[in-house]
Amino acid sequence: MLVWRIKLVRSEASTLAQPNKMVAEMRTALTTLITAITSPRSRTKAEGSFFGGKDIDVNGVTCYRYRFKSKPAGADQKQSLLVRPRGSKVSWIPVSVEWDTSSVILRTDDSLEPVPAQLEWREDATDQFRKYLDVLDQEPASRKILENFTGRGTAVRADQRARDHVSAFDNYNPDQRRAVEQALASDFTAVWGPPGTGKTDVVAGIVEGLCRRGETVLFLAPTNVAVDQALERICARLENHPEFRRGLVRRIGKIEVDGLRDRFGASIDRDQTVARLAGPLDAEFQKLRERQRDIVELIPLHRAAAEVDAELRRAQQDASTQATAVERLAAELNSLHLTHQQTGELLHAARTSSRLNLVAKGKISRLEQELWGLTNEITRLTNHYPAAKAELDRRNAVCVAAGQKRTALPPLTGSLAQLESEAEVVQGNLTRIQEQRSLLEQQIDDVCRVYATTVTMAVLKLGRLPKPPGAVILDEAGMVVLPAAYSLAAAAHERFVAVGDFRQLGPVLPSELDELQPHSRRHVEQDVFSATGLLTDGGTTRNDPRLVQLRTQYRMHEEICGVINAFAYPDSPLTTGSRKPNDLLVSPILPAPLVLIDTSPVVAPGNRHRKSNPVHAAVIRELTRRLQFDGVLPARRADGAAPSDVLAVIAPYRDQKSLMSRVFVERFGSSHDNLVDTVHRFQGSQRPIVVVDTVEGVGGNLGMFFKGLGFQSSTCRLTNVAISRAQHHVVVLANLDYLHRTLPPLSEFRIMLDQVERRGTRLPVESLVPIRGAAELALLSHDERERPAFFPADEFRAAVEWELDNAQRRVELYSAFLSANTATFWANRLAAVRRRGVPVAVHCREPNTPEGTRLVEQMRRTGLEVHHRVDMHEKVLVVDDVLWHGSLNILQHQRSTELMMRFVSAEACKDVLKILENARPIRPAWNGGAGDRVYLPRAKYEHRQEVKAAGGQWDGGKKQWWVPKDKATQTVVERWG
Repeated sequence: MLVWRIKLVRSEASTLAQPNKMVAEMRTALTTLITAITSPRSRTKAEGSFFGGKDIDVNGVTCYRYRFKSKPAGADQKQSLLVRPRGSKVSWIPVSVEWDTSSVILRTDDSLEPVPAQLEWREDATDQFRKYLDVLDQEPASRKILENFTGRGTAVRADQRARDHVSAFDNYNPDQRRAVEQALASDFTAVWGPPGTGKTDVVAGIVEGLCRRGETVLFLAPTNVAVDQALERICARLENHPEFRRGLVRRIGKIEVDGLRDRFGASIDRDQTVARLAGPLDAEFQKLRERQRDIVELIPLHRAAAEVDAELRRAQQDASTQATAVERLAAELNSLHLTHQQTGELLHAARTSSRLNLVAKGKISRLEQELWGLTNEITRLTNHYPAAKAELDRRNAVCVAAGQKRTALPPLTGSLAQLESEAEVVQGNLTRIQEQRSLLEQQIDDVCRVYATTVTMAVLKLGRLPKPPGAVILDEAGMVVLPAAYSLAAAAHERFVAVGDFRQLGPVLPSELDELQPHSRRHVEQDVFSATGLLTDGGTTRNDPRLVQLRTQYRMHEEICGVINAFAYPDSPLTTGSRKPNDLLVSPILPAPLVLIDTSPVVAPGNRHRKSNPVHAAVIRELTRRLQFDGVLPARRADGAAPSDVLAVIAPYRDQKSLMSRVFVERFGSSHDNLVDTVHRFQGSQRPIVVVDTVEGVGGNLGMFFKGLGFQSSTCRLTNVAISRAQHHVVVLANLDYLHRTLPPLSEFRIMLDQVERRGTRLPVESLVPIRGAAELALLSHDERERPAFFPADEFRAAVEWELDNAQRRVELYSAFLSANTATFWANRLAAVRRRGVPVAVHCREPNTPEGTRLVEQMRRTGLEVHHRVDMHEKVLVVDDVLWHGSLNILQHQRSTELMMRFVSAEACKDVLKILENARPIRPAWNGGAGDRVYLPRAKYEHRQEVKAAGGQWDGGKKQWWVPKDKATQTVVERWG
């Protein structure tokens, strides 16, 4: 018998109004959001297009068939799309989709008449919102659970016998035990699990306890990976259950975590479970099906043999009858011939007799008549005999043919009647096995008590589970929007448990949410913790017994924990329990749990919209090289452990992630998943070493990642996730001068940086990227020369001269300004490179002085390509696969103290050149163009072939070359415009 402790909840604030009012407001918000998503003004772009549209009839319903050039990735998972005529600005129409290899069939409640020849499509973000609306119109399974969404709350109980149902219950700490006890007994429980506090173990214990008590559990998380990671722990607790291998736990949807698939896939995947348990039945069924196929093949053969046998018997009888007739005919002919001979002899004797009286004459006359009759009969029978013989031959031939047909048939045993009888028996056994298999599947469905899937799939499948859930467990609840949480809570018959951290990643929301009024937005974007009145408007917790906080973390070093306490959990700081020992090899590059690398001395090239930083990429590349040298990371192309088992590099922007991924391919010899990515992709994971690359520092405005304020801001949440992935070491890479200058004063990110500065050990950037002199380049080994390095301004000229002497494939120089002496010096050096056949391109601002114009023309006369860029400020030199960059204007520099960085990386060169090419839109000064023409006043006679190749034409009236506007590329306009 269960023993209950009961606490009555008196909520301090009512976050939302009465249930009916809350539902009405949620319905209004969802309807408005659906309208915004399908509106012509929606900012979401089309993902693809269909063509060749025509209407078709499918079972009496008008549908539409379209073709596509290539099937999009994951198309089979896209069962609902939004479409509209391609290029139009009308509202999007929701359609259901059936994909084929080269075409789709679209179904919609709306009309596509007249059928557009082409459609553009995008994923239907309204599908789940429409499902939420359906749920809001239905009666909830338990009104008591939903009372928690009014802020009033319900009674809190605790199962004092939890240890009877939860294995290793005594290994939990007090907070974890309270969370499990309360979740097993209460209608509603919220568990706040900051990083490393054993939240997943608590979830596994809750699910185990409910399952062992006989309750049906629906376990949910926002992503497949989150589902699989928790489900692996759940299965480990339940694998000793007698029904585990009979389908006790079921994963609905694709298993993405290899460990779960390899260890438990055969038990939690329904198809695999059915296949395993029905193995003997399936084997017997297969054997019977094979015998049935044999019987199906043999019955026609037996029937054919019976027909041939009957035919042969008839032919043999006919031949025998004909043979008898022929024999009788031959005998009759023989008899007639003998009679004919005897009659002739009598006639001869009568004629030669000496007494020819009247009697003798009468006898002669009679014999003559008999002989004539015999002759006629012999003639008749003789004429008939060949036909009779031929008929006999024909009938004999029919016998032979029938015999050959019989011989051609395979040897057969048994009879047709026996086979037909056996066929009935086999079919009966097949039906019996199918019924037994169906019964087995039903038994497997009956055995299942734990369903695990994603939130999205659960919402779409509500009402279609084999059994209604008694308990719904929502993991990572802070990432789930309110309508989804409400819909899932409405499906729970006994209890609803929300587990997560509302100070880590929040819900992913459609951009159209911005079009809603703040009050309506609140009814969509809130998470379950806020919606149930557990949090204040500022994101701090209320004193509410429904909320259980896990306060002890076991993942991070206490210094790392101190950092996240300072900016993410100052009101509820975490303590550090016993942790897994640090078994990494010692490396001087990781002298402490917290390491700060300040990149302020070097500024990366780029523009204010940059979201990648090659300086940071070079530093991280060298950091990983040193860790490889010290044995902390595996060597290039090493077998066994992957770098991602030890290291995670987290960046705020996809551009930097792409750059680092390519750099790591150079470093490790192959690509590695989950080694470098944005913050969202690392949610739920942990690594011994985490490098947090801030990227910022190239100038311009601070990115949105860093601008948020408050616990519930994306800045705080994302920073929390990034830092808290680390177990033993965090390395923060930051341009401190830039960030201190631009971060908001109360920013959580600023607090994090201050903590790392105060608690951590500074690693000078020069210790990873050394300062070198030009003379060293020729003396260094190939490997050392490939390391990133800084060069002082007074060493830069000699270093670049050495670089140009070794150039083989290309030289690209970006320098905004020119000075006479410096530009002349480099023009001569670059011209020498050009004479060796190496292409050389110089990019600078258009000169505004006669001296500058003279310098540009001088460079062009030596064979150099010179391109003008509007308002450029980049300082970059690329020689083959070597990238030089910093703050020094190469063609203007005379005396300064700037550092320039040398970085050997083909991928970094490619990335930087791409960014520089796309840095700004074309902004040519208007130069007298008319209509759709852009004139090129600097295009001379000697440029005519190049201008023509670029689409240029000659205007005889104005005596100028021009290009159509659609061909006025940045390169064309900068060179000749």
